[in-house]
Amino acid sequence: EMPSSSPSIAPVAVTTPPTDPTESPTSISFDATEAPSVMSDDSTVPPTSPDPTETPTTIAFDATEAPSATSPVTPQGGDSDAEIAIVTGPDNTLLDEGEMNTIAYGQGFDIAFFNPTGRLLDVVAVIPEADQSTGVFSGEPLLWVYACGSQAGCPSVFEEGFWTFGFGGLDEAGSTSWPLNPGRYKVALLREAGSSSFDVLTSSPTFEVGATSISVDKYAYAISERIVVSFNNEVADQYDWIGIYNATFVDENGVGEVITAEPLYWMYSCGLQVYCDAGEDQATYIFGDNVNITGLYYWPLFGGDYRALLLDEESDGYEVKAVSEAFMIYDYFLETFIEVSKDTYEYNENIIVMFENDQNQTGISDDSWIGVFKQTDDDNPVMQVNTCGAESCPDFPFMSDAWVLGPGGTVESLLDSWPLAPGTYYVALMEDDEKLATSESLMVLPRAETVASSIIVDKTAYEFGEDIGLSFIVGTDTMPSPLDWVAIYPEGLEPNGVNSPICWTRVCGLLVDYCPGGSVSSEMVLGSEGGLELEGIKPLSSGSYVAFLMSGSSSSPPPAFDKVLASSSAFIVQ
Repeated sequence: EMPSSSPSIAPVAVTTPPTDPTESPTSISFDATEAPSVMSDDSTVPPTSPDPTETPTTIAFDATEAPSATSPVTPQGGDSDAEIAIVTGPDNTLLDEGEMNTIAYGQGFDIAFFNPTGRLLDVVAVIPEADQSTGVFSGEPLLWVYACGSQAGCPSVFEEGFWTFGFGGLDEAGSTSWPLNPGRYKVALLREAGSSSFDVLTSSPTFEVGATSISVDKYAYAISERIVVSFNNEVADQYDWIGIYNATFVDENGVGEVITAEPLYWMYSCGLQVYCDAGEDQATYIFGDNVNITGLYYWPLFGGDYRALLLDEESDGYEVKAVSEAFMIYDYFLETFIEVSKDTYEYNENIIVMFENDQNQTGISDDSWIGVFKQTDDDNPVMQVNTCGAESCPDFPFMSDAWVLGPGGTVESLLDSWPLAPGTYYVALMEDDEKLATSESLMVLPRAETVASSIIVDKTAYEFGEDIGLSFIVGTDTMPSPLDWVAIYPEGLEPNGVNSPICWTRVCGLLVDYCPGGSVSSEMVLGSEGGLELEGIKPLSSGSYVAFLMSGSSSSPPPAFDKVLASSSAFIVQ
């Protein structure tokens, strides 16, 4: 039974044809004149539409003039050149400092940053608005990733990036998980300043997650692709419901209007088409062909522009309580395929994987995943990632997307981790152990030049308590390992499997069992605010020391090791 109302009104036809799915999104800039584009080869954002030819948005920062859109806050110990901004909506809208920016409950957003003095463990985070006023943030951020887009540590310093917070993709859970509850927030670049304390290098304008709001998980879908709708309802009752309408029928300013037209699809706020025992104040539901939901139409929706509405049943019609951003449905059906962006890659170069999975329509592909296989071995993948781009996925499938395999962002796991060894591979879209689709072969080239492993310090003599800069390279004669680590020993005390170092950390700068993918090269700062997680003495006492780059033999911490890759010249602490 549909909600009671006056006689049905036919849905309004969409007079504007859908945008060409091959069209590139708008390029946004902050009057950029000098600083590099935030979109780098190490942080390519997958397109939100199913079209693999779509070009990611490029955002550039002007390092000479801080734009009003970011209004950076420079605290004590902060960085006046660091910038961060939020981009949201299908038109890639920048959050504006001059007005309150409202984001719907469940609506994802992109975070772009530029951090020219970045450190290995700098954090991109969402924090409450009130906790940012002093320039110092204490506690665990609400949502966060390291600057490389991962919570597992970074292989090197990322001075710029473009990451998406939302359903699927990055695992950004902190003291809360996605979606954010209604409230006021900022995104910020954070740097560790002590135990559970961070300097706020810069922050965005405040944004508010609407108390009564509704959103969809994407801005473009293929015909038959499931639509994920999330809502928050400040004053809920059993007669509230959500519906899908043509976008031209109600615009973004339609809150408070009373309408009488019937929806294309609908359900009450409890997810059923019968009255709820009580209204739901927030929920996430799926509209799709295996969901027993109808309206004026049966699934699927035709190509066109649409909106999701949150409504309350009234005696004279339906009161609009919230309106989503418009979303588009392309006029074509999904096909099951998987492909990569090109056939030859340099060593450690990002690999973009694009896929569509029509099998999701049967409801059996919630467990689908992407595997990377050696050309000579069809049975044992060397690397895998879930189709949502994260280690764990929501309880609804991802039918189409594009993920970046590389040193940051998507978390790859299995027998090998990033980077892939030189050789020939292919990628496959998997359902349990069945290959639904495979790509053409791709080749990872050997590292171009012969490089010896090395580790150096930035000075030969330091004052007590002075920061010590370390940099290292894993040479071409060995593969970077997740078990590699960096250690400092007193001069004359050689690593031998028994002698313990004065202090040590994994190559990603964390005290963890392993660093996903290891690291080809990196820079580190050992000091009171260096951002490293170190086990051992800090600061170093007066004496003479040597830094070592080690290859681990197990997840056990030092002194266990496989071999010494490199050692630095001796340095002294006065």
